[in-house]
Amino acid sequence: MQSHVLVYRDGSPQGPVPLEQLSDVIADPAAAAWVDLVDPDPELLRTVADELGLHRIALEDIERRYMRPKLERFSSYVVLEVQAIEIGEGGLRVEELTIVLGHGYLVSVRTPGMVDQVVEAARQRVDRAVAPGVETARLIAYCLIDEVVDGYFPVLESFDGRVESIEDGLLAGSGSESLQAALAIRRDMLLVRRVTNPMREVLASAVRVQDELFGVERGAELRDLYDHVLRVHEELELQRDLLTGLMDAYQSSAAQRLNDVILTLSAWAAILIVPTLIASIYGMNFQHMPELDWRLGYAYALALMAGSAAGLYWLFRRRGWV
Repeated sequence: MQSHVLVYRDGSPQGPVPLEQLSDVIADPAAAAWVDLVDPDPELLRTVADELGLHRIALEDIERRYMRPKLERFSSYVVLEVQAIEIGEGGLRVEELTIVLGHGYLVSVRTPGMVDQVVEAARQRVDRAVAPGVETARLIAYCLIDEVVDGYFPVLESFDGRVESIEDGLLAGSGSESLQAALAIRRDMLLVRRVTNPMREVLASAVRVQDELFGVERGAELRDLYDHVLRVHEELELQRDLLTGLMDAYQSSAAQRLNDVILTLSAWAAILIVPTLIASIYGMNFQHMPELDWRLGYAYALALMAGSAAGLYWLFRRRGWV
């Protein structure tokens, strides 16, 4: 469990201060506080909530894990739930980042992991961009969300490579392995879709109330973020359609190959059944039977079997069944 209170005053970073001084920092109109909480316990969350005057429902949202991205507005602050995605050794990982944005302060709540990189990158951007007259808390919120959204694009690029690999595998004939890979990437696409769909709604809501939440100066940047999420969503849908088309083509090809095998087997069965029928007729032990005493009857029966089989083979060969 870690907690950091970074202070920005008069457009410049001042460094960390103890959590007990948070209320003093917020009371200073020239200062802004960034409270970064890493895996906090309920007692620490309640302490921060009491310092900032957060509503009970807001505190419950912060404490709750595995929530979908959303934006919740309160009287003087908002709570944003966003989700970051990273490509790990075991596949895709999704981690949550809760942001509480108020006048002169921002609280970020997270678990240790890949979100550390998001927060560190955002902190460096804030240190470079902060200046007198800039709403620091709003700047921090924008940088955090922007870093989260930027992390979606490497995931999409990995999907491009995986889909191309599946397409090459299907063309090369490794259908079983490619089908398993296609099922795995489709599962990952569904995971990303469950993140980006609500993120699109969150940013759409932020754009509609951008003046109140982020200020007029962040309006264009918010719309750009919204466009980025739209691009991610549209690209993801295109990749899903391409993957679905590849899987449909593979299944159609497999069904066609199965039909060809069944047709070939059926043709050979028809070729063999006629000689079998002739042999079974000539094998019946009747006393009065045509050609029974004919000296050439055996040769005639063999010729009839061979001729019928050859005729059927020629007919099926001409139609492409064998």
